[in-house]
Amino acid sequence: MRAADQFIKFDTDVLSYQQAIELYGRLRKKTYAQVVNQFAKEANLICSKKEAEGGVKRSNIKQDKYLKNSTDPTKWRKVTKTKTGKTRKGSGKNPKERRMWFALAAKQGAKKGDPFKDIKVAPNDKNKTKVGTKVKNISDDERHLTKAAATIRNRRRSRSGAIAVGFLESAKQLGYGKKGAASMQPWSRGSAIKSIGRKATAQILKAFSINKVEGSYEVARRVMVRAMDKAIKHELNFAYSKLDENSLEVIQRQKRRGR
Repeated sequence: MRAADQFIKFDTDVLSYQQAIELYGRLRKKTYAQVVNQFAKEANLICSKKEAEGGVKRSNIKQDKYLKNSTDPTKWRKVTKTKTGKTRKGSGKNPKERRMWFALAAKQGAKKGDPFKDIKVAPNDKNKTKVGTKVKNISDDERHLTKAAATIRNRRRSRSGAIAVGFLESAKQLGYGKKGAASMQPWSRGSAIKSIGRKATAQILKAFSINKVEGSYEVARRVMVRAMDKAIKHELNFAYSKLDENSLEVIQRQKRRGR
């Protein structure tokens, strides 16, 4: 898919959106570009929230079938035997969710005895990820297959909330400046921090954001479209309520003058 196809623009050429922007701007005394940026910021913030609040889906790692702690490839149980030759109880038993990570690594060519440099974390990833040379719970340099399996799993765990953080990073660049935003800081070397939010200007009356986390377009495209619609409706409702307040004030002023 071409990069140009992955843009979801906060476009202002839709009639209903234009009406909302003009009405909101008139009541808030803001320029056209400022209102577009406000709507763009709101849409990105909605995407960064919980799924129940309209945000992008993220995994609950503790409850996720494949990402919870018991699936860690580094906790692989080898078959061990007693002095009499009997297999120890519980040894060699590994859940299928743990075995799956080894299967994914082996499918890409990772082997027990051979060093493996890079691997695809997810099928849709354009770029490969470097296999960690130092992996938690592994001290043996020869466990190359385990390192590859652990790299896939650990990176997927870290991505569970990365897409939401990417949207928050875009919202910051579009003007979001609340102190509470510090609670969701992207990893300094991660892809979420590379996300972009470009403001509209007097010359270019369009704003856009790009979430740089791998797979964000496939996962969050529909979420962003819904968020854009929700942001427009929210601000439009505010504008209508403001109009009602102004109308009520005019009526009350006329009544007072009539007295």
